[in-house]
Amino acid sequence: MTLAGHSDWVNGCAIAPDGSWLVSAGADRAVCVWDTTNGNLDATLHGDTGGANSCAVAPDGTWLAAVGSDGMVRVWHREQGSPGGSGQEQRHGTPVEPPRMPVTPARECAAPRDGTHVISANTDGTVSVWDVATGSAGPARHGHTGWAECCACAPDGTYFVSGGADGLVQLWDERSQTPRATLTGHTAAVTRCAVAPDSSWLVSASLDATLRIWDAATGELRTVLAGDLGDLFGCAVAPDGKRVASVGADRLVRIWDVATGMQVAVLAGHTARVNYCAFSKDGSWLASASFDRTVRIWDLTTGALRTTLTGDDGPIWGCAISPDDRWVSATSTNGTVRIWEARTGTCTNVLRVEQPVQACTWLTDSRLCVAGEAGLYMLGLSAEPTETGSPVTDEASALAVTRETWSWPSGPVP
Repeated sequence: MTLAGHSDWVNGCAIAPDGSWLVSAGADRAVCVWDTTNGNLDATLHGDTGGANSCAVAPDGTWLAAVGSDGMVRVWHREQGSPGGSGQEQRHGTPVEPPRMPVTPARECAAPRDGTHVISANTDGTVSVWDVATGSAGPARHGHTGWAECCACAPDGTYFVSGGADGLVQLWDERSQTPRATLTGHTAAVTRCAVAPDSSWLVSASLDATLRIWDAATGELRTVLAGDLGDLFGCAVAPDGKRVASVGADRLVRIWDVATGMQVAVLAGHTARVNYCAFSKDGSWLASASFDRTVRIWDLTTGALRTTLTGDDGPIWGCAISPDDRWVSATSTNGTVRIWEARTGTCTNVLRVEQPVQACTWLTDSRLCVAGEAGLYMLGLSAEPTETGSPVTDEASALAVTRETWSWPSGPVP
């Protein structure tokens, strides 16, 4: 039997576990699925901007993957019981993973301490609450005119907060998912928000060059932190609740004393705007992400730069620190998610998705949620690292798109 359909070199093939179908990867940018019982071409999957170099089929036959010369790994899910995949989406080459999220772009994601659900701030002005176990969500809640730029969860699990391009900060009741209070005062977009460890107050950063600290119970403004700050893009609260960090267009990381409202440290070193910052869980260091394509780790006792995390070839939007303080993750405008070991600065995991990604949050030490223009991705480390911090094997060194992946771009992959 000869299978004809590729218009250029065939670079690889793989056979399904039950032998009823196989997949081939071609230099013609096509990944073809063939019925081995009759030789029919059942699906042609397109996605690579260059040729498809190799392919593989999962051990249970439910999905297949192809590696392209464009540096991307693409995964397609097969319909159960169909020899070559008869679903319309598969014939057009759209990667599919159930359950499927809508593709409303998400600006940020946040998760409570128990990791049971994820909040997303969406570009249509809504916020969504997603159940991690099922991937399902209730109706999106409208809270902002224009984009919902950011979100954060209260550690005590009673509320979450969102900030928008309309300059508003919305407090939402966690149980009913309805607005509890609307906090007004900012005169430009609210770019980031964070909640104190005891959940009694929150802080918001804005393009109006101010940080505002709000009382969570009353919604009243407690303090305005201002100065010659320029546009602010990020803020974070220290684990002890005594300090707040801010970052912005002036390329600096500023540390503020919450009680006095005074700056206590200014950390300089970035060479472009700083978009995001995060405190370690023990409060001894801080990570900052910048358009200079680096994440920098700062010692908060001395103010010195500990480590510069490099490797990304695109501006970095966001960063997050794993619950055990071991890993630092970052998201880039080029669609890259990258993970470093905080102690050594070694990059251990890299994944590139189809669209730019803006933010990320850790649910556990090995599960990461990423927000971007294609919605949300749920990612999992493919293997536990060794005691030296290196992955168990080279094959395990990539961030795996697990079965729990919730979102892929809609329509055929370009």
